[in-house]
Amino acid sequence: MLGHGLAVQAIRANGRKGTKVGPAENIAACVPAFDTPENVRAAEMATRELNAGLLGVMLEGKYTDGFSSNIPARTRRNSPPTN
Repeated sequence: MLGHGLAVQAIRANGRKGTKVGPAENIAACVPAFDTPENVRAAEMATRELNAGLLGVMLEGKYTDGFSSNIPARTRRNSPPTN
């Protein structure tokens, strides 16, 4: 996400006036198998987690806990190197 943000800033600073720039994410959408509150909620949660890598950060400024737990410590910002 840092690379995307820096690229957007560079395009906006150096592109032609009026140039539109933004994400081009292929969003995953989950549909409940059965129309019950539990299945609808599960589909909502799955959609959120599947898209957390980009949309969570862009819309909320952070990764979800579920997504963060799957990021290796060595790639997390401000994490000490592990040897």
